[in-house]
Amino acid sequence: MITLYTFGPAFGLPDPSPFVTKAEVLLKMAGVPYRTDTTGFNKAPKGKLPYIDDGGAIVADSTFIRMHLEKNYGVDFDKGLSPAERGVALAFEKLCEDHLYWVGLHARWIVDANFNKGPRTFFDNVPAPLRPLVVAMVRRQVRRNLWGHGMGRHTIAEMEQLAHKYAVMKPSSSSGGLDRIFSKIGIGKGKEEAMEKIKKRVTEIGIPFGIFQAYANSLRD
Repeated sequence: MITLYTFGPAFGLPDPSPFVTKAEVLLKMAGVPYRTDTTGFNKAPKGKLPYIDDGGAIVADSTFIRMHLEKNYGVDFDKGLSPAERGVALAFEKLCEDHLYWVGLHARWIVDANFNKGPRTFFDNVPAPLRPLVVAMVRRQVRRNLWGHGMGRHTIAEMEQLAHKYAVMKPSSSSGGLDRIFSKIGIGKGKEEAMEKIKKRVTEIGIPFGIFQAYANSLRD
């Protein structure tokens, strides 16, 4: 059985890491048996989660996990898509993971108001005398990573401008893909209330709602 190494549930989410969540969704879509383990971070081969252990084969990074599942289990996650649509799907995936992710990372870890509501709780188990030092050290590393990527060299206003440029893909009065989500889970009446709840929750965890809505609008029937 495959073991998926995760952080574990937080903030009402299956996992606070979008990449761990992605890996678990891929495993569910593949229909292969797996278990989760929250004790593997210190042994992570690339110093981050997720990674899997598949019968002794260690695979780190959600994209390589996908490739492993496709190669070893015969899964085609893009089944039904034309070559052009596969290209669009890959481009959108990379937009989210290699561009918009960094805007969200800055919003969650560097903006004090968001950090205090979310990521700061990751350090609750650190001994109180050491906690401020550990928090400062980790946030400093996040700033270095943002600077190295390039996103951290922009002002907050410039980051928001970049996020808005790519998130607002199809300005529309309708909720697009969100309508499809609501129909699939049986929400008809009270859709406006549901929308407000989703918007509030997405914002609370530091994701610009425009980015979430753009993702929803990209969903296929």
